[in-house]
Amino acid sequence: MGYRYISELMPDVTDRWQVTVMVSRSWTSYNPKTNRILSFDLILSDERDCSIHARIPYHLMHLFSNRLDEGCVYRLHRFVVKAYNTGYRPLRRDCYVEFTRNTSISPSMVQPCSFRRYIFELTPFNVLRSRAYNDTYLTDVIGVLREWGYVDNGLEDVQSCNREVRQIVLCDEFGKDLTVSLWGKLALKYRDEDMRRHAANTIVIVLTSCKVRLFEGAPCLTSTVSSHLYINLPLPICDVFKNMLPVPVLFKSNVQMKKDFHVNSVFDVYRYLREEEVPEGTMYNIAATIVDIDFTDDWKYIRCSTCRKKTQFVDAAYYCPACKKDVANPRQAYKLVVRVLDNGVEMTCVLFDDVAVALLDITAEELVVRSLSEGVDDPFWAQYYLLDTLCARSVIFRIKVDRYNVPPHCSQRFTASKYIGENVTSVAEDNITSTIGTSTHPTEETTEDIEADDAAFISRITTDEWEMAEEALWGPRVSSVSTITTISSAIVSTDDELNSATSTRDVNTDDASIPTTSTNERVAADSHERLRPRKSLRKPKKFTS
Repeated sequence: MGYRYISELMPDVTDRWQVTVMVSRSWTSYNPKTNRILSFDLILSDERDCSIHARIPYHLMHLFSNRLDEGCVYRLHRFVVKAYNTGYRPLRRDCYVEFTRNTSISPSMVQPCSFRRYIFELTPFNVLRSRAYNDTYLTDVIGVLREWGYVDNGLEDVQSCNREVRQIVLCDEFGKDLTVSLWGKLALKYRDEDMRRHAANTIVIVLTSCKVRLFEGAPCLTSTVSSHLYINLPLPICDVFKNMLPVPVLFKSNVQMKKDFHVNSVFDVYRYLREEEVPEGTMYNIAATIVDIDFTDDWKYIRCSTCRKKTQFVDAAYYCPACKKDVANPRQAYKLVVRVLDNGVEMTCVLFDDVAVALLDITAEELVVRSLSEGVDDPFWAQYYLLDTLCARSVIFRIKVDRYNVPPHCSQRFTASKYIGENVTSVAEDNITSTIGTSTHPTEETTEDIEADDAAFISRITTDEWEMAEEALWGPRVSSVSTITTISSAIVSTDDELNSATSTRDVNTDDASIPTTSTNERVAADSHERLRPRKSLRKPKKFTS
């Protein structure tokens, strides 16, 4: 069959079609619940400004996906045209192109200037209500950015591997606002710093392939795996929006600006736990410096991609006890144990996946891949990478008190539920009022506010992860305690000379004795040696991918 235009393609006729098209945009489709890749998808356009959706099945992606670039023109031959049998169509067409093993691709001699670079089917804001919950055809919109929200990754009831969501607000030429929820990779595509660089001028956003929903009676959009977000494209319609009155962009922070942000010293946290009846679940913000990482246990574990709980390796497969089935696509997650130092007082913090990713800006799976490529001859490459990246870094963690941190156990290992920032100054730049220093103990009202604000985020640390922190890191719970005698210690600094009062603690138990370290001994150590970043004091466990 000879050359055809897109408008002449018909489903279920032949597999010998031949067209010359430009790749307008492309994306990888995947199941958001399991991250399983389904296909490589494209939007193709011809010289007549007609467009069609093309799909490359997963088992053929290795043949074609790396040969097709956006903005380039190709001649396609021997493909099939099929009718849609499902919804979620990126274009208002009833058929799509599917590549086969016999499909041929070759660069075309036709100049790209003969094609429209970007193909959109833009929908005005005032007709979105009529498309609510109708997902047969996905929706494209254009608007001026008015609000740029923060990335929230603490939604507990979302059954997805990509729980990150960012809310933005767009307005049209009539000043009508539209709320948009960007999910997964699209929420992370642009950082706050990237958008602030554009904020000096009007930011025109083109958003593609979204679903329309209703929230409090008003239409809103939610992105899909096929959504694209474009900024200030060189299109005539974008120029129309740019000529509107400048709209200031509001950058929202993920911490309530009206609430004081208290940072406690590690010494004060220990004192509160020792002298007061601190309830389990109390949150404290601490500012300290990471000085070491404990590699006695592995720094990662395998979790279920659906419920995010720890899996078990049974019969050559990963089994999830919570889901009661084998996990087809298990994920690797962090479980880092770091030692932090604040004014000579140590604390051990356990960082699970969300906190570690926020701190390192790299996932556990990405780090494993890098170790296989960059550290092929070094089995401890990942461990040294973590040491070099984290040691000597100043951090602010939000830690949670559990039953092992309160008497009679008084364990100095805490689970970090959130990474807030590097220092108080950087937090203040994000419009957070900070106070630090003079034994700022949160009041009952402040503690309740913190717990309410972090309820969604804390829920990301699953019960299974809490149990891992308790059992694997702190050992079995002591069943009974006969007598406990605690003599508090104090540190007094006068005329630049440090005098320490001896601290003793006698703990007698039926099952175990809890060792303690004198505060005097810790302070008397050479501060320079303690603050200097160093390699782990323990030999790293053998690295396995």
